[in-house]
Amino acid sequence: RRVHGGCATGGHLVMADCMKWLLCFVLLNLFVASQATQATQLLLVVGDVTHNSVRILYQPVGKVPTNFRVHLLQKQGGTVASRMLIMRAHAQVVEFGDLKPDTSYVAHFGTQDDSVEFKTFPLTWAHNATMVVLANIFNSSLDHFGLNTLDLADGFLGTLHLGGQFDATSLPFLMEDSLSYLEMLEVARLSYRKQWGSPQYQTFWRTGAHFMLPGPFDLPKYSDRLNATDLWRQAVRQAFYEFQFLLVGDLKWGSVHNDESTWYWRQIGSIGLVFMDVYMDRDFAADKEEPAILSVKQQQQLAEIVQQWCADDSVTEIILLSSLPLILAPQKLSTIASYLGVDTSAHLADGGSVLSSLSCSSKRTTAIAGGSYGYLEGVACKDAHCISQVVVGGLSVATTPLTSWRDSLFAMFDVFTITAPFSPTWDFKFTDSSFLPNCLLLTFSPENSVTWKSIQLSEDRLPHEYISRYQMYRTARTAMTAFLTLATMLLISAQILKIFKKKK
Repeated sequence: RRVHGGCATGGHLVMADCMKWLLCFVLLNLFVASQATQATQLLLVVGDVTHNSVRILYQPVGKVPTNFRVHLLQKQGGTVASRMLIMRAHAQVVEFGDLKPDTSYVAHFGTQDDSVEFKTFPLTWAHNATMVVLANIFNSSLDHFGLNTLDLADGFLGTLHLGGQFDATSLPFLMEDSLSYLEMLEVARLSYRKQWGSPQYQTFWRTGAHFMLPGPFDLPKYSDRLNATDLWRQAVRQAFYEFQFLLVGDLKWGSVHNDESTWYWRQIGSIGLVFMDVYMDRDFAADKEEPAILSVKQQQQLAEIVQQWCADDSVTEIILLSSLPLILAPQKLSTIASYLGVDTSAHLADGGSVLSSLSCSSKRTTAIAGGSYGYLEGVACKDAHCISQVVVGGLSVATTPLTSWRDSLFAMFDVFTITAPFSPTWDFKFTDSSFLPNCLLLTFSPENSVTWKSIQLSEDRLPHEYISRYQMYRTARTAMTAFLTLATMLLISAQILKIFKKKK
């Protein structure tokens, strides 16, 4: 009989016992790793912020007092509120209301070291304000080098996260058949505490508001490379509710199977933001036969809100946010995508119906999506009404097509064929692209308008092994652009020759 790390191979221990021991080993390592990386004893994340309120998530990650006070202060004033908090094993939220609009605050949790900073949203835009939009994979070892490029200045309001806030690919899915649901849930909870509690990200989570949508990395699918079982998916989904959803909504803590709606909307000044769930809602829908991007319930609710904004003069612009693009690959690319193993399921259905129901000709509408496609920009038009679409990645190589040859190939195919009609009623025109790590900076101005700028890391900041792939993309793009230009000129010349021949 041989024994490897406590697992007997001679028959004296059944496989279930071996897997139980392995679970303990994994949990212990996750706990030790989380303790080793903690600069503080509290995991803190600023969640939903409005013009007069804030939600702050907190959870102990080390030894902390059973209860302590949180003090909320104005940056240019004294203490605004003070509240006693009681520690529990799960994540919790403390809320403060009756705050002043367009005002900077800091909240101290017990000590000066454990604190968060945020700014309440303005009722009107008296000066410029900014928000960051990204779809980072926050567990990637390549993430850290890009976060320090963000300018979190005085006018910074927060971050809109379009997927990748949690990396489910790091979970030990090989244990799926021997663990109970509660054991799987505890593994997911510990992974959240480890990933979110690292010093690099705690600085980020503690600055400004954070609004989150689920994406492909936040929840494993049946069909992905992880081969996740239904129990694992349910456990990771519940952990999503306990950490990400808790930032914007309340949970029924007596249950370990929450099913609250994961889509929502906010109005910031004169700008309406629609947070669409094109991933979790679709993946867990009761009716999986119809490949809809949104469930009927979600599309109806969001359409009602958008129509209200269309009739409201105080709303000047609408921004549609999703973790996967409504417009990406033309239908003819689905075969190529399937062969390369690229997930295009969110846009194989007709995205035109969603655009039609969530936009109005009287308001400027912009669709901003996440995804591991680098940076893509274009315009979708139906009759005389046009909608800008921006696909944004993250400030890490892991959220670009550069990490995989198949993703790089598909992205290049997509970029150079995306001008084809993707919907019976809408046409899309591609205008710009980049494979570099990036995020989007939204600027809200007193003129009641929103402008965006892509912040991209320079090529010389890429890890060495990815530079050649980026250079290949750049060369291919130049060559393809030249080819398309030449082909267009030849077609025009051919048409001119036909006209001359007919005249003769």
